[in-house]
Amino acid sequence: MEKLFGEFLTTLIIFGVVVLLAIYKSKSHEKVAKINERDFKKNLENFALFFDEKGESFDEICKNLAKSGKIKIIDKNMSVSDFVGVLGRENFSDEIGGTNKIDQKILSQCVRALKKPLALGLYPQNNGVYYAFLLDEDELFRLIDLASKVGENIIFCD
Repeated sequence: MEKLFGEFLTTLIIFGVVVLLAIYKSKSHEKVAKINERDFKKNLENFALFFDEKGESFDEICKNLAKSGKIKIIDKNMSVSDFVGVLGRENFSDEIGGTNKIDQKILSQCVRALKKPLALGLYPQNNGVYYAFLLDEDELFRLIDLASKVGENIIFCD
């Protein structure tokens, strides 16, 4: 009987330690979540300040940027000449055109034809729609870094 009581007491102590450890971990995760939420808001604000724009979410900021003309909206079903027209023919060093739809090969050709130091970044939306960021290469890398800090991925086109 003493042996059974000793094992029961040992199990009870181990169970108590596990419960206390779980409570401690839960509290520490709550603190980290609050810190991450604060960092997220700060990083989102930094992304918005990059363009002097306002917005409560990444998508809202991008929509406002598109309305103001700071970024462009493109569709994967666009022809090459429409794509070049949206980005601005003056931004290309070579004449590019055609009625073919945009694919990876044509996109690479367009990016290579951009005037230096311009670079293209794409942020995918739904149904083949993309936000196009046409900026100096250094600015685009800084923007990609800011977006990644809020969990969004802007694709650098090369």
